[in-house]
Amino acid sequence: ERSNQPIKNQLGTFVIKYLMEIITSNSDNDAGRNVIWQHLQVPIIQMLFHKHINLGDILKGLRAELRKKGKVTREQIVRNRDSIMWLLLQYMSAGMVAMIR
Repeated sequence: ERSNQPIKNQLGTFVIKYLMEIITSNSDNDAGRNVIWQHLQVPIIQMLFHKHINLGDILKGLRAELRKKGKVTREQIVRNRDSIMWLLLQYMSAGMVAMIR
């Protein structure tokens, strides 16, 4: 587990950067944004579920990026909030199903 830590950190940093790219994109194409979120959910959930990345680290990193002044507008956060919450809900649901089996 310890030997994989640098890889986990790099992968976590990549996920945070990718999420921020989606959130901060100025595209008004909501359909395109939804497709990106849908395709992104599966690999992120799998990485979380198999412990390739740590949810706490992702949330802390995402929070730090979102708090930087001038980086993200309120409109961008609102526009992506539901997708982020849906991603978290699916991860929690997958964990519950795994516990039941």
